[in-house]
Amino acid sequence: MTFSESISQSSIQVLPPCRDLSVGVEAVIADIVTSLRSEFIETEYTKHYFKTLDNYRKMGQGVRVIGQRLSGKSKASKRYGELTEKKTAYTDVPANCSSKRMHERLLKAMRHANPGGRRTDLQAKLDGCIIPFGYEMILVDQGEKLQEEALEDLAALMGKRGIPVVVCGTPK
Repeated sequence: MTFSESISQSSIQVLPPCRDLSVGVEAVIADIVTSLRSEFIETEYTKHYFKTLDNYRKMGQGVRVIGQRLSGKSKASKRYGELTEKKTAYTDVPANCSSKRMHERLLKAMRHANPGGRRTDLQAKLDGCIIPFGYEMILVDQGEKLQEEALEDLAALMGKRGIPVVVCGTPK
């Protein structure tokens, strides 16, 4: 993620809650690690990223988000997708992800009642539920793992429905 020089990140201090050490040090460490992995701390950087995604969503324009591994793209993108007022469908994709598999994952993210079927059926289901379900943006994480056909389907969906598609990934 590229950061603007006009944005500064204030330093924060995270204090762990008091822990019962009688359960063992390993258990306490495991609990702290789980807490840190599951929590999301919004910073000026994420506010800037969310505002940028908001602008692309309002303009109906797709975009690629590219950054190094472990730079925070996935966690911030997932958080943006979880915000209900954003009306965004978020999914990540497995390695060498086919178009069919991507459509299934997007339909599951949209809580479609029947996210299975053949590729052409899945395309029609996705195309038919975006507007009625109120989605305004599709966010696909790990975009470098998509097969060419899946990328073409996302472009076609964006062109046909005018819904912006954000593909996050690492540089190849």
